[in-house]
Amino acid sequence: MLGSNRSLEGSRTTMNMAMSIVTCGDLDVTVWLHTEQDPDQTLWNQAVKKITDLKKKRPDVSRIRTLAVTDGGAPNSIQRGQLFADVLEGKATSAVVTTILSNPLKRGVATAISWLNPSFRAFQPEDMAGAFNHLQLTEHVDTIIEELVRLQKSLPPVKTLSLMQAQR
Repeated sequence: MLGSNRSLEGSRTTMNMAMSIVTCGDLDVTVWLHTEQDPDQTLWNQAVKKITDLKKKRPDVSRIRTLAVTDGGAPNSIQRGQLFADVLEGKATSAVVTTILSNPLKRGVATAISWLNPSFRAFQPEDMAGAFNHLQLTEHVDTIIEELVRLQKSLPPVKTLSLMQAQR
């Protein structure tokens, strides 16, 4: 059941990412949906502020999960540091579901991130179940997918989300 929903969606000018926070049981889940474009810095800063505000209410960041569904858009190294090292202290469990893991460069970036943050994993859409298992959200798949579908309405079509939906 969707306990709370605080969203941040791309404006009509940027249209490259949408993010919301969903409560699933005793976990808060930051749900991200990205197009092929990397996040706009202004929108990224707004998203990080929302998570910083969440952290003030829930200081135990180990109870925060992050799920990003992307067609290739990803935060740059400064943005990743701003979120995962500074705000989430490297303790939040994170998963990225993406179609781009066949790209050796992107696969290398995902591997490097997992070395720096052992709670991070990258999955292809065919292994959506693995992503939800990694995040300990197997009982909340429907809630998260519904939120991703809602976020999709503010963005150009995200192919990875369509592939995830086809797996269900």
